[in-house]
Amino acid sequence: MNMTQNYKTWNLNNLGILEDKLPTNLYNALYEECLTARKNNSTMISGLSSSGVPDHFYLEKNKNELNDYIVQLISKYDDSFNYLSIFKQLSKNHYLTFESLGLIFKKNTNFYQITHTMAF
Repeated sequence: MNMTQNYKTWNLNNLGILEDKLPTNLYNALYEECLTARKNNSTMISGLSSSGVPDHFYLEKNKNELNDYIVQLISKYDDSFNYLSIFKQLSKNHYLTFESLGLIFKKNTNFYQITHTMAF
């Protein structure tokens, strides 16, 4: 899946911002998975999970597509702002990967949040 070429960037004094719009097919697939996640997806237990916290579910059907899209955004961000090169904590180059992606169902809104666990 290719990211749109219509992304925008803003380079502020100490912050770079990259804005893009999810491709329509990915947006629609994520939306459909959100609608059925309570019934079809595995429950996600995270550091945020506790009594009174909205339910969490793993993103399953569209995980790879969203992961690919996010990695493309990170690459475009780094091309624009040269941000990742300032991290020197690793002894050798390593690809950025995501261990899991999850959905958090917010209460009293129509907003579905997607959360992630990243590994370097």
